[in-house]
Amino acid sequence: MYKNPSSSPLLEIEGLSKNFGALYAIDHLDLHLDSDGITGLIGPNGAGKTTVFNTVTGIHKPTSGRVLYRGLDITAWPAHRVANLGVARTFQNLKIFKRLTVLDNILGAQTSLPRMASWLGKFRGKAADKTATDAAEHALVMVGLADRQGSLAQELPLGEQRRLELARALAREPDLLMLDEPAGGMTPQETEDMAQLIEKIASSGPSVLLIEHKMSLVMSLCQNIIVLNFGQKIAEGDPGVVQSDPAVREAYLGSERDHA
Repeated sequence: MYKNPSSSPLLEIEGLSKNFGALYAIDHLDLHLDSDGITGLIGPNGAGKTTVFNTVTGIHKPTSGRVLYRGLDITAWPAHRVANLGVARTFQNLKIFKRLTVLDNILGAQTSLPRMASWLGKFRGKAADKTATDAAEHALVMVGLADRQGSLAQELPLGEQRRLELARALAREPDLLMLDEPAGGMTPQETEDMAQLIEKIASSGPSVLLIEHKMSLVMSLCQNIIVLNFGQKIAEGDPGVVQSDPAVREAYLGSERDHA
């Protein structure tokens, strides 16, 4: 992984824009993320949150602006290069391999790492690198799936499938963990369990950047919250500051005249 001895923020976004035709999903966005804690990225549907994730992680190329990781300009880097720097993510729509076992899903997530390149495509019937296997098993312990490693992913209920995708990201030993709606579709108890798990991970591991529509989870977990609307940052601060911001209230609830 790239390590910068300077005091640069872990992640910096400078004047970032991404348009799809006439639609600007991100519009001259600036933000920075320090090297510890949990930061929430919230906003109404269509605010540009997932596009930010996709642009940072190399799925989309930005229209303009820069993305820096530990001071290194990674703008428009392909996804595998960004991942190898120490950036891992989950997806709102699950990206697990449902016909592979839980353990093979974790091992497969590591194939773009240099030490796992020779293992690519050898999901079944082959002895995987012991270091990778140890990392995979540790990730499963972290998310509470150690006893499910031989099960097919498709056999897991939704809550456990989301934990599996989180374990896939953790097995890459990231410094920045980007979670896109990790509690999507979960029951209240599953949501509470996921919140406790994210808090545990962040307390001794990577910095976390979190997209989530469940405001109770965001407000209880995040030390800092960034609010987007129409691709622009409209507020930033701790939960109390954000909750009381008039621009945030209007973005979520509409202005008084909208309800007149």
